[in-house]
Amino acid sequence: MLAAIGSGGQGASNIRGCAPGNNIVALCDVDDKQAAQTYEQYPNAPRYRDFRKMLDQERNNIDAVIVATPDH
Repeated sequence: MLAAIGSGGQGASNIRGCAPGNNIVALCDVDDKQAAQTYEQYPNAPRYRDFRKMLDQERNNIDAVIVATPDH
């Protein structure tokens, strides 16, 4: 069961690469517009803007986290 921090841009590509055979259980991004396509692909995954809240609320559902955030 995977979650993602950074769900648009490079994160979207990383999620697509890991998604086959895995369950995407939560998505996080500060930019809803950038992550919109990913949100549409995984409509059942809860959406978060704060990764801390996501990790706290979904901790029992997550086995791994994809982190794809800019370095600035």
